[in-house]
Amino acid sequence: MSDDPFFEFLKTEYEKAADRYNSIYQSIWTIFSYMSAVTAAFLAFGGEHIAPWAMASFAPIPLVFWFWSTYLPLDRYGNKTLGVLRDIEKRANEKYSTALNHYSKFARDKHGLLADFFEKVKKGCLVCATWDMVSRARFAIVFAFVALHLFLALAVYRWSSDGFTFFKKDEVQQPVYRLQIESSPAGVGLVPGGGNNQGQVAPNRSQNGQ
Repeated sequence: MSDDPFFEFLKTEYEKAADRYNSIYQSIWTIFSYMSAVTAAFLAFGGEHIAPWAMASFAPIPLVFWFWSTYLPLDRYGNKTLGVLRDIEKRANEKYSTALNHYSKFARDKHGLLADFFEKVKKGCLVCATWDMVSRARFAIVFAFVALHLFLALAVYRWSSDGFTFFKKDEVQQPVYRLQIESSPAGVGLVPGGGNNQGQVAPNRSQNGQ
């Protein structure tokens, strides 16, 4: 243990902030795996009975719920924790001449994708700004979920065009034939289902010339 209390303070805060940062994103992706499992189960077991556009409207809901209720708030909290880690590294480097930069490489003063993009464009590097934006996991997640929201809106619209029918319509039933034998010597013949004679068999009188 060091005799410098400020060093011990920075060390303790750095370790706690690092553990908190890791726990935040482990929680994000653990909950995402649960929501993905719910979506997969809905698609696997509901496909035989649920109408296609109803399925498309309900299947993305767990993932959309995860995006708004878990990813956005926890990612914002993670960014703030990342800023704390960057500040601790900066203070340690200034006071003890260390070279800590593990979290400083990822931390930014402005956490918005577009804010970072326009800031780098102002510095005259459009290609660098574009690559820096699209290479981040946050960009891929936001892009994927914007597309998912658009698909969900389309699915609900098409489902409304179908009258919000949740279950698939019954398939057209094939005609059912029943054999009815009369006591006369006349033969029997099958009559297709339909009308008043559906499901019955009429005598075949052509053999007796009748």
